[in-house]
Amino acid sequence: MPGNVRALDPGPAMFGAMPRGWEQQQQSRLLARKTIDDRLSLVRRFALFTATYPWEWTPEDVEAYFSHQLSLDPPLAHSTVRGQQGDLQMFCAFVTDGRYDWAKACEEAFRQFPVQVCHGWNTADHVAEFEGRPGRRALIYDELQALFDAADDRVE
Repeated sequence: MPGNVRALDPGPAMFGAMPRGWEQQQQSRLLARKTIDDRLSLVRRFALFTATYPWEWTPEDVEAYFSHQLSLDPPLAHSTVRGQQGDLQMFCAFVTDGRYDWAKACEEAFRQFPVQVCHGWNTADHVAEFEGRPGRRALIYDELQALFDAADDRVE
């Protein structure tokens, strides 16, 4: 906002501007519209879940949110959780990056500033080459060759 204008309710105004700024940053990187929309949706769902703004988020909020997602029936897939954690981490990196002045603006307006709430102790690592259900794993070379051999035999 221009320096001579103040929002009547600065919290929603600031939070509305943060995802818009992140959206523009992602557009400038030529990311796909679906990728951007999915990431923005996650940030909004996370904010709704915590009922707080990014400058109030804590690591405990991350743990509570993803614990809840994993308690659903059916729970989110591990790869989905890891991807969403990465997206939330990227949003926090954006709003805490000094090049964008969000932290400075939040500190001036709310006497609080956003911090990175996703870290190595509350986010999932990618430790397995294949994380899907066993019935959906990729075929190994010998299995793939056997499949093609069987298909060739059926044609003949």
